[in-house]
Amino acid sequence: MVTADSSPQSEGLGTFDDDRHVDRRRRIAMRTIAAGMFVDGYDLIALSGVLVQVKDQMHLGAGQIGLLGASTYFGSMVGAIIFGRLADRLGRRVIFQWTLVCFVAISLLSALVTNVEQLYTARVLLGVAIGAELAAGLAFLNEIAPRNSRGGWAGALPQIMWSTGALSAILVDALLLAVGDENAWRWMFAAGAVPAMIALLARLHLPESPRWLLLKGRTDQAVEALAYFGISTSAGRLEAQAQALRTHGERARAAVPGMRTLVTGPHRTIALIVITLVGFVSLVGGGSSILGPYVFEQIGKLSQIQSVLSGAVIWVGALIGAILSFTLVDRIGRIRAYISTHVALFLVYVLMVTIGFGTWVLVPLYCLYGVFNWIASSISGVLPSELLPTSVRGAANGLAHGLNRFCNGLVVLLVPVGLELLGFRGVVLICGAVGLVLSALAYAYRRYEPARRSIDELSGERSHPDDHGTPRRSAIT
Repeated sequence: MVTADSSPQSEGLGTFDDDRHVDRRRRIAMRTIAAGMFVDGYDLIALSGVLVQVKDQMHLGAGQIGLLGASTYFGSMVGAIIFGRLADRLGRRVIFQWTLVCFVAISLLSALVTNVEQLYTARVLLGVAIGAELAAGLAFLNEIAPRNSRGGWAGALPQIMWSTGALSAILVDALLLAVGDENAWRWMFAAGAVPAMIALLARLHLPESPRWLLLKGRTDQAVEALAYFGISTSAGRLEAQAQALRTHGERARAAVPGMRTLVTGPHRTIALIVITLVGFVSLVGGGSSILGPYVFEQIGKLSQIQSVLSGAVIWVGALIGAILSFTLVDRIGRIRAYISTHVALFLVYVLMVTIGFGTWVLVPLYCLYGVFNWIASSISGVLPSELLPTSVRGAANGLAHGLNRFCNGLVVLLVPVGLELLGFRGVVLICGAVGLVLSALAYAYRRYEPARRSIDELSGERSHPDDHGTPRRSAIT
């Protein structure tokens, strides 16, 4: 009988997956990677304060405001799809390092634009960098996170960072608007270079993903990477797992070459489910949260500073939801959490519609919206990486989060127009209905629940029997 303790994987990646072997250095590494989401949250939400000021200075209509908000998301879609595939070919590390260099440069360039066309261009380029960060960073984070708490480290932690970045942006926006400078929006953009530079410096020492190195046959480098994370092993002990990863990847590419393997190859069923659940979740209302200050100002007729601060309650709720999800999504499972949060969101939307549109009534409801929506967002951070193999993990994250950002951009683009044509009630009810449809789909495919299982086991890349000598089954076969 082959036991987990005597197998090659158990002395390498098996031990690496064990929560008991997560040392201080790996915790710091996971926080460092998740810090990229702080930068993402800051840069995206800084636009909320910018819109409050720029819409008057540049005489923007509702459609132009929506396009300015959506441009970053459309850029993210392109960046996630292109660089997700490159992260599978070139490695996770090279992509997530250069994304932060781009964050620094584009944040500074955004502060120097002189017209709305230049601002559109800068936001699209920033979006490309954000998309690349999502695809490569989340793949890396899932590959180094331990099995039983992967939902917390790779799903909730990035959302905690994102929400903290969003709150920081709101506070910076409010402080700069309080100064009364008509160019405050330029400083809002420029300030985004600071957290990006800090995150870049913190990442310089990180190694490449051990799983990606094994996939590429760089076993000696994988040994060094595991040693960095406190796992002592040898090339011989890792060879069986390396061969399993390479064989699995070659088989998938032989069936359908390139990115098409995700939608027409052996992983097509689970890939389409994951891409749908993650990609379309932003239609539930992510776009309206990005435009929170604008929405509050239009409904409540608040001042610029009041509308920005009112929008901050969304991110307070988001931070609370992300913190709650750190243990919740591992304890009750991804699918159950996904369904329950969307049902709760629908109930919150019903309260928004039935109670009325007074701003001080909407504020606590928007806070609740943030709580439930960010629990769902935490789940989106892990599903593509958990259910699809190492050879296409970057591409899977790219497609899923690329579609997510496209839908987010679409909602941001349409929310201002929707408020004019359908009113607040119409927009909210459409968002709630989408959430119920996605919940029904998640329930139909609940058998794919990945919580507390090795990502190698889930994707069929595991090379040895379980503790009782019975071959492990893949979640996608």
